[in-house]
Amino acid sequence: ATAEEIMEAMEKSALDLGNNGFDKKYGHGLVQAMATIQYLSGAGFEAGNNSAGDVGTDNTGDFNICQDEPGWHDEDGEEFDCAFYAEGSNCDDYGSQYPYNGMTANDACCTCGGGVDLGAPADECTDAAGWHDAESSSFDCVWYADKQNCLHYGDLYENNGMTANQACCVCKSSL
Repeated sequence: ATAEEIMEAMEKSALDLGNNGFDKKYGHGLVQAMATIQYLSGAGFEAGNNSAGDVGTDNTGDFNICQDEPGWHDEDGEEFDCAFYAEGSNCDDYGSQYPYNGMTANDACCTCGGGVDLGAPADECTDAAGWHDAESSSFDCVWYADKQNCLHYGDLYENNGMTANQACCVCKSSL
């Protein structure tokens, strides 16, 4: 795959955080490595099915991000993985049975109440007010949020003592 195809796959398969779609705080969202690979291979990825499903709130209203236990399936075989348990009432019906590597679906799968807690998204971030780079006022945090501008130019063109990687939330989150 080309670099552009990989970037597209990461953007399309990212777990959408914050406002729907691209936003200044979270960019395209949290990269999901396995979903990116699936997107590139065309196997098992549904475009548009990459938000909110594995993000929940606890009783304080804070967001928590969950990831299914990588590679887990139940003792009956690979076809009985977290995707299987996400269908219908499989968690309720079978989630506490058929352990594999010491874990049942209730332990390993987010949809069943288990999984790996990746913690809360980063704290609120605010772009440096009025910041733009030394080249032009057109090169502000919105411009840096597009494509791979943070990656390519984020440490260059300091203005008012800050580069884009220091002044722009989207660049800070991509470091």
